[in-house]
Amino acid sequence: MSKEHLTYFKVENFKRFDSLELTDIGQFNLVVGDNNVGKTSVLEALLFDTDRKKCISNLHKILFLKGFEYSAKDGVWI
Repeated sequence: MSKEHLTYFKVENFKRFDSLELTDIGQFNLVVGDNNVGKTSVLEALLFDTDRKKCISNLHKILFLKGFEYSAKDGVWI
């Protein structure tokens, strides 16, 4: 098992963020803040990956967790 963890994260032009940079990230983190400041957006940004298949798989998982269902007949999330 790898002991490495994410220590730096930067996202640009994603949802409400023009640019967001997180540095010195610890092994365990608590994301807190007022409503509508981007906590969920940060977590969703972490789902993206340079591997296209992994990225699509991650997006499908989050849509499913948010209560959407995939219609194979129509090829859309409902």
